[in-house]
Amino acid sequence: MTQTPEPDRNGEKSKAELRHALANSQQEKLALQNVLARAAEQIDQLIESDCHDMEKGKAAKAAHRLRKISEA
Repeated sequence: MTQTPEPDRNGEKSKAELRHALANSQQEKLALQNVLARAAEQIDQLIESDCHDMEKGKAAKAAHRLRKISEA
């Protein structure tokens, strides 16, 4: 008699675990993007304070980089 193979329960469990890990990673990415966007906003606010022009330029570049990364 030929037996039909049973479904691989470990394989299904692994797929579910991988989906869960992927969802967690995506949420972490979103959280980090939000942190970067807030940091960029804070830098922009600091630029408005009394800073030297050279420092304002550096800060503006940093804010731009953070914003670019947060949108990736």
